[in-house]
Amino acid sequence: MAVGKGKRVNKRDHKLLALWAADCAEHVLAYFQEKHPQDDRPRNAIEAARTWSRGEITISEARTAALAAHAAARGADDAAACAAARSAGHAAATAHVATHAPHAAAYAVKAVNAATYGAASAAKEREWQRRRVPEYLWPIAFPYQADTENKSEQEIMSTRHDSDKHHRHSLRLQGYDYTREGAYFVTVCIRDRACLFGDISDGKMILNDAGRMAEKHWHDIPAHFPHIELDEFVVMPNHVHGIIALHDGRGTACRAPTEERFGKPVAGSLPTVIRSFKSAVTKCYNASNNVLGYRIWQRNYYEHIIRDDASLNLIRRYIMENPSRWAEDEENPARSVP
Repeated sequence: MAVGKGKRVNKRDHKLLALWAADCAEHVLAYFQEKHPQDDRPRNAIEAARTWSRGEITISEARTAALAAHAAARGADDAAACAAARSAGHAAATAHVATHAPHAAAYAVKAVNAATYGAASAAKEREWQRRRVPEYLWPIAFPYQADTENKSEQEIMSTRHDSDKHHRHSLRLQGYDYTREGAYFVTVCIRDRACLFGDISDGKMILNDAGRMAEKHWHDIPAHFPHIELDEFVVMPNHVHGIIALHDGRGTACRAPTEERFGKPVAGSLPTVIRSFKSAVTKCYNASNNVLGYRIWQRNYYEHIIRDDASLNLIRRYIMENPSRWAEDEENPARSVP
């Protein structure tokens, strides 16, 4: 099974990663259970990762458990509980794609950090994780440290969009032979930079009802487009960042058909996926506010092809840290411009 340029894992290692991801998620599960003792969805997702590794359930069944855990995360009003449920969801999703395993670990660390408010505790959690996975799997299990030390965030984000333009031009490259085929960093913005989705408080995003709608419909994308794999994601006050990968029916990366002509959408293409997401959020928002025809989104969206693992990991970090950098964000209408 392919996991990135130059890296492959065999079935044995894939199962080891799933078991390790389950251990990482279980280690922080108490943060969720303390707040939601009657909700078994994250626990079931952890067990799904383990039963899949034993060959007792299918990938589809594991993915169902993963989606249920992510739904539990959306319902959690505590940051540590939410991160713990996300960790469980990624553990189960490792059955589908091995690169979910480091997300299970990363969200477990995030849960510890949220619960203890200390980098030292988070570092101890990461060390605990490291001792429980074979060293030869570290480049896959801990990609955040493997490829990014000598590459600046500015290099990765150098094609970031001009936020003052209302019409966003796609940055698709025709005929490009993708290194990570079908992997995209996507930004979708609210019209006129209106902050409809919530507020930033102490470096954390506080979602309102509209923000929760956007989050829900983003996580629902794979239910409507089974060839889609979702990676890191965040809802900000007036935009959404996310990583999307398109796969073929066998679960391997495929070239994403992005080229469309007006009036002739390509089924399953990235533009079709984003259009569906925007439409679902708009309909839900209008219905909840008893309005007709209100257009939430800017006409287009920003799309950046992810070319390699170093770019992928820096973009993941950029998305994860986005709320803490809201004061300097180009999309922040209150940003002070020097």
